[in-house]
Amino acid sequence: MYGVVLWSDSKCDRALIWCEDHGKLAFFNGQTDRPDTLEEIEAGDLVKLELEDTRDFRLARNVSLVSSDEYPKLADTLLEVGENFLGQPQQKQLAPESNVIPFGRPRPMDQSEKASKKSALPRS
Repeated sequence: MYGVVLWSDSKCDRALIWCEDHGKLAFFNGQTDRPDTLEEIEAGDLVKLELEDTRDFRLARNVSLVSSDEYPKLADTLLEVGENFLGQPQQKQLAPESNVIPFGRPRPMDQSEKASKKSALPRS
């Protein structure tokens, strides 16, 4: 499976990885699970990994770096998108074992946001 490192701590040698299946985040503990060939991984890195599901969380095993700094702004973008959905009515909750994350409806943009977004588009 592939994933993107959303957060890492080089001092503790740990990281959180968002996996391509969009399920629970995977926890990487480099102190116990670092392959000999893996150097430091940082937020934005694209990695290949094997998952081990435990009762409470998922562990990233056999992590290897595919591309350094492939998605440098992903964590910030996810935070921004999440903030845009705060305060929206919650959709029906899915079964706890589901890997599908329900999204609310985005809040309507005000005129200044629409103008800003429109001006950011490339012109042809």
